[in-house]
Parts: sequence; structure tokens; C-alpha cells
Amino acid sequence: MTMKVQPSLMSRRVWALILAACVLVAGESAWAQTSAKSKVKKAESVAPAGPKEFRSANFLVHTDLPADEAQDLLKRLETMLTLISKYWGKPNKQTIE
Repeated sequence: MTMKVQPSLMSRRVWALILAACVLVAGESAWAQTSAKSKVKKAESVAPAGPKEFRSANFLVHTDLPADEAQDLLKRLETMLTLISKYWGKPNKQTIE
């Protein structure tokens, strides 16, 4: 006993499935966008008011990095400056900003 489906009913079912798939995809992307926006807003609310100054023997850095990362950056810059000064045979004479 085979059930025959009318062609118009079959095409309606196909279109209904296509529509349902589109709604699901659109809903997921809309949800992803709103959650991404909320993450950005949370990050902005936690962000510091502005850049801070960090100093070393030869550098003055204006940055919004956390203090530990800024100190690490200064350490790497000082290491690079030492290598470059040895290469050129001249020490640095002024603060690099």
C-alpha cells in the first residue's frame, strides 16, 4: 500500500523545509552576532581609561597593555638595543619614546 503524494503538496513540503532551514541559519547567525557584540561591550567596559607610561633605562613607552606585558616589552626592547649598540659600536645617547 503506497501512498501517493500530490505534486503541489510535495513542492509545498520542499519549500517548507527550505524555509525552516533558512530560519535556523539566520537565527544562529543573528544570535552569534549579538553574543559577539556583548563580548565587545564587556571588553570595552573593562578597558582602562587611556594609555599609561612605562619607562626603562633607554625607553619611554605609551601603551594600553597591562603592566606585566609592558614591562616584558621594555625588557625585549632593551635587549634589542643592546644588540644593536654592540653591532654599530655606539651606545644610545637619548631616551627613545
